[in-house]
Amino acid sequence: MQYGLIAGMASSGLKPVFAVYSSFLQRGYDQLIHDIAIQNLPVTIAIDRAGIVGNDGETHQGLFDMVFLSQIPNFIIMAPKNFAELNKMLEFAINTKKPTAIRYPRGGEGSIKFDKCEDISLGKAEIIKEGTDITIIAIGKMVERAVEVSQILEKKRYKCRNNKCKIFKTTR
Repeated sequence: MQYGLIAGMASSGLKPVFAVYSSFLQRGYDQLIHDIAIQNLPVTIAIDRAGIVGNDGETHQGLFDMVFLSQIPNFIIMAPKNFAELNKMLEFAINTKKPTAIRYPRGGEGSIKFDKCEDISLGKAEIIKEGTDITIIAIGKMVERAVEVSQILEKKRYKCRNNKCKIFKTTR
């Protein structure tokens, strides 16, 4: 894997962005820890095909990246709800001085258009919709599904609050 290369680039003052399929990211787990995280290098890893990706086959399902990255110290993990948020997350990642992973699924945006796209703040979630009966928390592309579920529940007279978890996990 190229983790040693991007670690070297980061330790030389560059801010590399490395795009990789989620299923291939796990092959370099040890390098992520030793070459990037322990040194707390400002590397951005763009994780494509995060989640279930259908026709790509069983070896290309990106099901584990969020789980194993959350165990690695110093990594910030983000998942955008749409393209506008992806742009803001990429800008945030490049400007931070920590290892950062941005995970996104195969395919494009969904049909729900969000009115706002807040700036990215470390450790701050976004409230998509206020409500009093039920809180639904989602990350990444599942935010759209959470909004759809809240619309179904509202027809049954439940007032839902939708929260978008912007930054999944960070340590120190």
